[in-house]
Amino acid sequence: MANELFTTLNSFVEGKLNNPELTQGSEFNYYKVVQHALVYSHSEATNKLISNRIGKSMFEQRVLYALKGIIRKKIPTPKLKSYVIIEGGRASVDEEGKYVSVFFHHLKSLFDKSEYSIVENREQSELEEYDVHLSELQQLSNRALAQQEVAILRDINNVYRKIAASKRFSESELHYISSAFHIFFEDYHRYYQLLSSSHVKIVFSESHYHKEGLIAATKQRGIKFVELQHGLISRKDLYYVYGQHLSGWAEKALFPDKVFVFGAYWKSMLLDGSEHKAEDVIITGDYSYSQTKEIFGDKQNIVFIGAQKNMGEYYVPYMQFLLDNILPQHPEWEVWVKLHPFEKNPAQYHQLGQHPKLKIFGNESSLHHILSVCKIQISIYSTTFYDALGYDVLNLSLQSYSQSADYAADMVSEGIALALKVDEDPIEKYTQVGIQSMLHREDVYAPFDPAKFKKTILGFS
Repeated sequence: MANELFTTLNSFVEGKLNNPELTQGSEFNYYKVVQHALVYSHSEATNKLISNRIGKSMFEQRVLYALKGIIRKKIPTPKLKSYVIIEGGRASVDEEGKYVSVFFHHLKSLFDKSEYSIVENREQSELEEYDVHLSELQQLSNRALAQQEVAILRDINNVYRKIAASKRFSESELHYISSAFHIFFEDYHRYYQLLSSSHVKIVFSESHYHKEGLIAATKQRGIKFVELQHGLISRKDLYYVYGQHLSGWAEKALFPDKVFVFGAYWKSMLLDGSEHKAEDVIITGDYSYSQTKEIFGDKQNIVFIGAQKNMGEYYVPYMQFLLDNILPQHPEWEVWVKLHPFEKNPAQYHQLGQHPKLKIFGNESSLHHILSVCKIQISIYSTTFYDALGYDVLNLSLQSYSQSADYAADMVSEGIALALKVDEDPIEKYTQVGIQSMLHREDVYAPFDPAKFKKTILGFS
């Protein structure tokens, strides 16, 4: 099962949490928080283990927060506008060479700056426009607890004790679970304090998972939490398309109030799960920012690799295989690679050296321009498969390769890519099959109408 990581993790979590009553508290259901813990436990991610007092004396826990409020440095609570953007830092370069937000650029253009605030959720980012930085947000932890916060702390302690009493979890798993509850509460505490003195209507974020603390704070404050689709969604995902065992519990399980998706294809997939109602998944079209200048070009003999974040251990050897074994048979072809914007180790790609048939692109390059000129795209399960629709590109998904082979198999079954064996000649495959896809771009990326987008936001704010 080493090459079926997502299937294995989902089965493991559902086996442990087949009855979500176990994670139900007095106000929220903490299924997703415990899910995070079990994923970390199964993966032996020891960096997620944190010393904490969850399940211990409530008096001691409250005293610790009270002492932090007395001893540690505090900052004034930042004042927030009606709309709050939780900026994940994904940036693109515009036609003037300036960095802009990939997922929030168009949203911001619809409102006056006096109407929205930006919370920068990364320590470092090319984006320089923000009202609250992560470092300031973290300092809001240095406060004593409000009464509503005490109630949530008591609630997660009670749920943790219920989980421990069930005898369904090992001591190691319980340590991961208490750590996850601690992380959840710290996040909740920061955002509760941030939102407590402003009249915010909507919080926008590019994901909902690992933001359960924020979602809990918005729900307590009567604020809508809207998720903007930020990438592909699959039935194999850990945090989308949940099984029917969660039906009846999802409303309390810290999911977003609304989800904006690029097209009907994604809405249909999400509704295969049990976590959303049809009226809460809204097709808005493709609101992501992409540079429009020089998108189109003449097709060239290019094999494009859409590399995925922190998966160089798979992509680099495969690129070496192409350079050593495939291109000598097709000297008129080149290999182009675009790194993921958040790739932590770009040096491993550059170690391939100055090969005359290899070009490596970073965040400054236009994905759409590359797709317009290449003939073949190879990846494992990247969003760039969907981006290639309408560009006359043959999508090929590497099968039985990496721990995510089950996710890659979904790309083939969905009709977005053809299967490619690791030792197969992709150029020969292209000459044999040409361009093939069962999907239409309009179903995946509907046209974006800014006026309609704004009207949708105003309709539930």
